[in-house]
Amino acid sequence: RFRCILCIMFASDIVAHGALGAGQGWAHPEVRLLCEASARPGYDSSRAHEFKEAPGVFDLKIEVLCDLLKRSRSTQAYTGAGISTASGLGDYATQSPDSVTAQGRPQLRTHFEAQPTAAHHALVALHESGLLHGWIQQNHDGLPQKAGYPQGSLNEIHGSWFDPSNPVVSMSGQLRSDLFEDMQRRIQAADLVLALGTSLAGMNADQCVTSVAERARSHGALGAVIVSLQQTQQDGIAALRIFAPIDEMMEAVCGRLGLVPRRSPAPGLNPVEEVFQVAYGEDGARLSEGRTRALDLREDAQVRVVAGPYAGCEGEVVGQQKEGHVKLRIMVPVKKLRAPHVVVLGGWWVQDALAGTAAAIPVVSIL
Repeated sequence: RFRCILCIMFASDIVAHGALGAGQGWAHPEVRLLCEASARPGYDSSRAHEFKEAPGVFDLKIEVLCDLLKRSRSTQAYTGAGISTASGLGDYATQSPDSVTAQGRPQLRTHFEAQPTAAHHALVALHESGLLHGWIQQNHDGLPQKAGYPQGSLNEIHGSWFDPSNPVVSMSGQLRSDLFEDMQRRIQAADLVLALGTSLAGMNADQCVTSVAERARSHGALGAVIVSLQQTQQDGIAALRIFAPIDEMMEAVCGRLGLVPRRSPAPGLNPVEEVFQVAYGEDGARLSEGRTRALDLREDAQVRVVAGPYAGCEGEVVGQQKEGHVKLRIMVPVKKLRAPHVVVLGGWWVQDALAGTAAAIPVVSIL
């Protein structure tokens, strides 16, 4: 029965290695964990078996990946929950308590406490070296920004815990139209996509992988690289398929490229009440050169959300989190009424506003 499982899951080199590994004579991945449960019940997913690369094959695949990164003119990362499990955050696809991802996972009191993983820091290093040109993030956790990735280069397609203008989208919810259009523009321009820690179970945003892979078949792109412990339904269209923990894989990539990821403190605010002068107007858009407007984040200061589903909702500052992120209580529409709702503004929004690097800001003061 064990052999039958392997035959079904690795019926070809392409499924085991991707198109670039077909015919190379590489051994197929080895089993880490057998788990018959579906990785994503109710979605188009595979069983929750976990695999690892055979000895020597992992290094060969890292070499191929680094070559793709150097050749690519436009690389986008497309990340799922698997990139953040080492931070202590849970995922949907892990179905066994014996999973590799469950080992040594920090215990968090609240998901806001999560800190970036080695993979987040490595992706920032790739971005700063010019090898990663954008990041499409399924997660809501703010870990890319905490690792130093610029908000303006990030598309949080499924919502964010740290952006009042971008509430988390439910599984049956509708994606924000402007973010969806931005995602499509990115993918149309990309010739390489790194799908890291996502089960690719049929979400709308999975076109990040399928679109680039389709263009690769006609030599219009380099293709998709899929990295996870579990198999996905899209493995057969990958240019390169790697079965490994995301942290281990990204650290190996940086090592081969000679990159040393920096681990800066997560961006937040000093635990003091302050009024900031920023070059953004009452609609959140950039002002003309030399002009500024106050952004008052002192407790009880009045604020307004200026974008997304909560555009026009008003409220007040209620305090700061431990890391220095700002808590707001805004009145949001609930049927025909309005109800109070607590949201969080990531400290990096203020830092980006002060530096003038944000295209727009999601919250403004009511002056």
